[in-house]
Amino acid sequence: MNTCSPRSPRTSSRSRRPPAPKWSSSGSPSTAEQVALYNLSTAPPKPTDRRSFSGTATTQAEALPPDILAAIVRQAIEARRDPAVHQRTLEREEIERQAVRERLGRG
Repeated sequence: MNTCSPRSPRTSSRSRRPPAPKWSSSGSPSTAEQVALYNLSTAPPKPTDRRSFSGTATTQAEALPPDILAAIVRQAIEARRDPAVHQRTLEREEIERQAVRERLGRG
């Protein structure tokens, strides 16, 4: 099973980055925690923004380093995925892949 930690760092500056924060049991990120942890800049919501919003500040997901953002998204997906269903799907894919190889004479 994949872990949700960021991939191996490529540079020494990346190795000093803190790990991706854990999500709550409800699956929601602690956005205030992420803003503090990653020292993200914030701005007030635009007056023209008509989306539902219950805060006093906004920040951009793109402000997170790509590997950290990917780890957070991966963790959220895996928290909602049924491991048994995933394993059955992988097994079925392998059976189907082998059948295709045999039909192509590469089995």
